[in-house]
Amino acid sequence: DLVADPGDNEFTLTNYIWGYLGNTLPPFYVRANGLRQAARVGWFPNKYDDDVTGYNVYMVTKDQSGKNIYTLKKNRPHDLEEGHKHVDILDLENDVMYTFVVRTVTSGGESGDSYEVTATPGANLPPPP
Repeated sequence: DLVADPGDNEFTLTNYIWGYLGNTLPPFYVRANGLRQAARVGWFPNKYDDDVTGYNVYMVTKDQSGKNIYTLKKNRPHDLEEGHKHVDILDLENDVMYTFVVRTVTSGGESGDSYEVTATPGANLPPPP
């Protein structure tokens, strides 16, 4: 279920300091679920920045040296009940674990990464709507 329990990942001291210094905060309570040949990434919107214009979802892979490579997958989230956001990442391979991060976008640019979340699509899972 993409509706996260707010007790799982409270507003962290790192995010508080990041925001206090005037930086854009990443979204909160990020989750990912596998679907059939797809993944759904969901989160609570950032309500601490006044000029949020959107969110970017990146798939994270590693290069040979172990450095993260970020591939923009989606930048137009759908609204869920109570203001939750989500995107469906399509055309993924079943039984492969994928890692994602979400960044808040404001007029000043992107936030840092949310924490990483993973999802594994599977043939026996429901298809995306």
